[in-house]
Amino acid sequence: MDKLKTTNILLFIIVFFIVGFTFQLTREVLIPILLAIILAYILDPAVYLFKKKIGIPLWLAVAGASALFLILFAAFSILFYKSVNDFANSFPVYQKKLILLIGKATKQLDAILNGSVQFNLLEDFGKLPITSIAFSIARSLVTYFLHFLLIFFFAVLIVYGKYRFQKKMVRAFPRKKGKMIPMIIAGIDREVKKYIVLKTLICLSTALTTTVILLIFHVEFAVIFGFLTFILVYIPSIGPTIAAILPAFMSLAQFSNPAMPAWVFLSLISMHIFVGGLIEPKLMGNTMNLSLLVIFFSLLFWGWLWGAAGIFLAVPMTTSIKIILEHIPITAPFAILLEQPRRRRNIV
Repeated sequence: MDKLKTTNILLFIIVFFIVGFTFQLTREVLIPILLAIILAYILDPAVYLFKKKIGIPLWLAVAGASALFLILFAAFSILFYKSVNDFANSFPVYQKKLILLIGKATKQLDAILNGSVQFNLLEDFGKLPITSIAFSIARSLVTYFLHFLLIFFFAVLIVYGKYRFQKKMVRAFPRKKGKMIPMIIAGIDREVKKYIVLKTLICLSTALTTTVILLIFHVEFAVIFGFLTFILVYIPSIGPTIAAILPAFMSLAQFSNPAMPAWVFLSLISMHIFVGGLIEPKLMGNTMNLSLLVIFFSLLFWGWLWGAAGIFLAVPMTTSIKIILEHIPITAPFAILLEQPRRRRNIV
């Protein structure tokens, strides 16, 4: 019996590394597909509203939800593109202010060190083609937009097929299996919906709070930094830190006063620590029924496997795996290990 357990553990470890290696090799294919699935869940509430509440056909509901999303996405894209161009046009003025501040700081530091160290930061910063970089970023948005259209096309196909898939599974398999498989799919669908809604609300509230803080400090381009915060907060730890540093540099260039960026950074980073360190882990653990330790290690594992996209997909991927495990009697104990100790669900 012990020998059998040892063999099963070894087989599990081998399968784990094989699956991980396969995911690493196929990341260029899997990541767009998973992003399309996430986008399909974003479209799904509108499709459900059009189909169930209004009563229009499925194809028309999908078309209406897709058109609505594309209109909103195009509006935000145009606004962001225009904002980047405005930022690129006005940044040379701020660059001169930063050069003066860096020059003063360099002279003071050089005096403290008695000229023992040579600083070329001022010269290097003055040579930075910030305007060219900003315009390049704006132009590269076109390429990202084309990639997004491909992902969006797959998302439309996924959300269209989602409403017919469970019925096909029931017809394709015997009665018992045909009931269990739709239960697994429905569970994954329900939990991923919870994650996307919760994470999006957290990111949206954080972005709005960031915009309000920057407006209070009279920092320019507050809307741009709020929009960037909405995107960056999807990446735990690293994203919120970058989202706090960027406006601080902007306030330094705008006000030429070291105290202002310090207050801006402290205000933003305190807000991110409060949300990311206290509110978000608590909400994610309760909503996803995953322990905080599992969430932490899932971020490390999927981030190591797929980089930034893996960090974004970590919680829904781990939740989907847990739901699949708990619906299979042999693997059900592993699903319990992933849950919070104070909440245990009935094993199907």
